[in-house]
Amino acid sequence: MNCESCGATITADEQHGSSLCFECEETRSATVASISSDGVSPASEVSECLCPSCRIPLQCGFLDEEIVEYCRQCNGILFDQDHFASTVWSRRSCYSASDAEAQPVDRQELARHRPCPVCDRIMECHVYYGPGNVAIDSCCECLIVWLDEGELTLIEQAPGERSSANL
Repeated sequence: MNCESCGATITADEQHGSSLCFECEETRSATVASISSDGVSPASEVSECLCPSCRIPLQCGFLDEEIVEYCRQCNGILFDQDHFASTVWSRRSCYSASDAEAQPVDRQELARHRPCPVCDRIMECHVYYGPGNVAIDSCCECLIVWLDEGELTLIEQAPGERSSANL
């Protein structure tokens, strides 16, 4: 990603949830331009991990002012388990619009076999145990969760309890 002011490469500022241009010292909020339906905004760094679906290097980005890795092609998101849990709690507790209509899980998604972006072992694909009726991929060795584009939004907007005790 390049600076809108001077064209230089922008660097993610993890501490402040923003991007920073070292050339002109322009700072942009991480929430300015999301590129996915889940609200990920791009940063300039590229990860060493590969997307489990597209097999291209993941990109660093911002999600709710936190750094995540995502695929710029399919917009899937890689979380460590703790970050996933805190993001779900935060999103569900702040969501105030109408709940989305519950949809059944697509059972065909449970048959997929994707490699872990961290260790390259096959991840477990399972129904998320919280609200949202989505099939998620996780690696118990690396303690990561992979969400396809839109799955975080489905979890956020799903009917059900919104207190931390039940997430």
